Amino acid sequence: MTPDFAHRLAHSARSQGMLELHVGLRHDEDWPNGRSGPRPTTVRLAGGHRAPMHLGRLLYPDASAPDMAYAFVTTIGGGLLDGDTLSTSIVAARGSRLHVTTTGATRIYGMDHGIAIQSTSIRADEDAYVEVVPDMVIPFRGSAFQNDTYVTVAESATVVVSEIIMPGRTASGEWHEYRSFSTRLTARRPDGHVLAVDAFVPAPSPVGARPFASTLPPGLGVIVSVFAFAPVSQQAGLVRSLAVLPPTSHQVWASSERRQTTRHQIGSLDGASTASDRRAGPPWAVTALPNDAGIAVRLIACDGHSARSALTSIWRAFRRAMTGAEPGRLRKN
Repeated sequence: MTPDFAHRLAHSARSQGMLELHVGLRHDEDWPNGRSGPRPTTVRLAGGHRAPMHLGRLLYPDASAPDMAYAFVTTIGGGLLDGDTLSTSIVAARGSRLHVTTTGATRIYGMDHGIAIQSTSIRADEDAYVEVVPDMVIPFRGSAFQNDTYVTVAESATVVVSEIIMPGRTASGEWHEYRSFSTRLTARRPDGHVLAVDAFVPAPSPVGARPFASTLPPGLGVIVSVFAFAPVSQQAGLVRSLAVLPPTSHQVWASSERRQTTRHQIGSLDGASTASDRRAGPPWAVTALPNDAGIAVRLIACDGHSARSALTSIWRAFRRAMTGAEPGRLRKN
């Protein structure tokens, strides 16, 4: 546990969840099949957690990437209430490879006042590879939630970050009826230069504007976002990895001339479905991020199953493009 993290634990003004994970490379001499030379493995260098957040030991379930550590974050309890705060700090040292996910959805309960806040800081040093792919966020009717993500990525590093936003408890008829919801991602270089900022604030609606739910296509209300910050030399591979998906539309989330190269990246996703056509995937769009930072994908799905399937397809395509290996299947999926 680092001194700064221990200080925050001891002097927290109110109950709040905290988690810190710092990983780096260790070189072992136990290559299988008689191979010689040091074997790199991503290991935990430092870290700690405070309830309701919990981090178990790192796992290595992927035979295609034996050096990649998998971290499963658990939040104990049913969900977040007014005043709850979750703070996560992830640091990947030079050359390390890390996949971070959660063991279940994040539920935001309805609240008469106040707000629940989640903050995630991700730092990837030179040649590091980090995937942060949490389960969905479910904002209940009347809830208020703020989600801030800060990414610091070296030019030779890769960071993939995703988010699934459910419209609420759909089985109870909820459809984007939260009181307040905002999610913001800021990416920087280690020297502080801002690469990209993405803000999504569906509620509250601006004065005079229609409610967010009324602007969505019929039957589509699950928002999926995926950001891939990668070296410039690798970005063409990310684009090509999505080109293998069959196109179904030609909407493009892009404006500059450079971003028009992504026009053919609109299509359907393996295993996903929509309410209107179960054979097609949800509508989606891809764009190049500013400052040659990487690419971003956003889509709208009809339900949680379609959203998870779509996200898995994108994540697996990005992993293949960046590492050349087919990722293993997580038991949770």
